[in-house]
Amino acid sequence: MNLLILLENTDKDLDKIQNALRNTECSLTVEEGKITIKTSTLVGDVDLEDNNAISQIWEEVKDFIDIINGSAVVEGFSMSSVNLHLIKYIDANGETKILSNISNNYAVLPGLRGSEPDISQFIPLALGDKTVAKALRLCSRELDWINLYRIYEVISEDVGGLAGKEINIFTGSANNSSVTGDHSRHGKINVGTPKETMRLADAQHLIKSKVREWMYNKINS
Repeated sequence: MNLLILLENTDKDLDKIQNALRNTECSLTVEEGKITIKTSTLVGDVDLEDNNAISQIWEEVKDFIDIINGSAVVEGFSMSSVNLHLIKYIDANGETKILSNISNNYAVLPGLRGSEPDISQFIPLALGDKTVAKALRLCSRELDWINLYRIYEVISEDVGGLAGKEINIFTGSANNSSVTGDHSRHGKINVGTPKETMRLADAQHLIKSKVREWMYNKINS
């Protein structure tokens, strides 16, 4: 199905987004100062009379953008938030039509530090690997203790377990309310404090580094 993904992003973000998507079949255009991503492979042919199918298209497009944003979070890629505006499609007669917005709840990417990273390999990897896609979608959201632990679980399940001193300190801190308070994964109050603990900023750095290492291992394998 030929989709046109219209973004809130203006032409000033064109080079960054184009660079991020350069290893996909997507093409980018600018109309009236706003960026549009054109793709023919993200979604297969669907029955547009079916509201569930339309909802699924919206979800897949939002997942796709979350993958872009999650890639930027992991790699520290400097670009503006990628914000979805609406979706259009090209019908069998070649006419461009707006896809009904059944549900459009959406989370966006915060500003990131400037650097020279490259996320273009992450996106095609995620489009072919549902585990990577899930990890990157999670990375596009708030990196609190609970979400960091979810990301850790995704990677751990995929590789058959994560071990090491830093991981043990991370899990001990994430699970212990005496360390992380109301942000702990567990609600128990009367628990002892681990000998070694980790700050949230250090936990974020650790998990992002684990995601990067995990994905590059997949890319290079």
